Amino acid sequence: MILWKNYFLIKSSINIDFKELIKSSKYEILIGELMNKSEIVFPHKYIHQEDQSSGQCDFVDSTTGDKFDAKFPLNKGQGKSIGSNNGDVGNFTKIMYQEALEFKPVPGTGSNRDLGIANLTLYSIMKNLISRTARDEHIIFFIPYPIVYDFEGFPLCGITDILKAIYRQLNIELSLGNKQIYAIYVGFDKKIVLRNLGTDKREYLQCNELLKYVAYDVHFSE
Repeated sequence: MILWKNYFLIKSSINIDFKELIKSSKYEILIGELMNKSEIVFPHKYIHQEDQSSGQCDFVDSTTGDKFDAKFPLNKGQGKSIGSNNGDVGNFTKIMYQEALEFKPVPGTGSNRDLGIANLTLYSIMKNLISRTARDEHIIFFIPYPIVYDFEGFPLCGITDILKAIYRQLNIELSLGNKQIYAIYVGFDKKIVLRNLGTDKREYLQCNELLKYVAYDVHFSE
């Protein structure tokens, strides 16, 4: 799949095993490995709870006892479509890319700068998933594609940051308080970005295991 994103050309390919990454919740294992490799965004050690039969969270901070839940931002229809034998994973990522391309925040710092963000599919999914978690659980959204411009040494900022716009609107509608919202996504330099959407603290890590499932080539356009 090839998409233009302003001055960048994104060419992506998705391994068929990507479905298994989602269906088997193997992505939770990858997230746990990234959390424990982190020194900035996740500074402690985190325990993955294998038994979640009673609704337990996915990870627990071994130092503070804080709880974390990992979420793949899919609605039920998208999950069933991807998980089926004929599921089109590429079509799902194309839709998510297109949303990011089409969203145009209003310049400035006024209350209307994120006008329209609540109409996005990604926003609705993230809001729904947060609403269904316990108040004392922090959320980690796993987004396995480069949804925003982000390179190590050149972090994204400004009006094109769709994730920051989503976070601001979520905080308005849900009053997040002490609940931390994180995103883990693919950077344009093929590193994995770990980011606290509230504080904007971020970290860039290598994860070759994830790149077995998804691959991206990003080029400057002429």
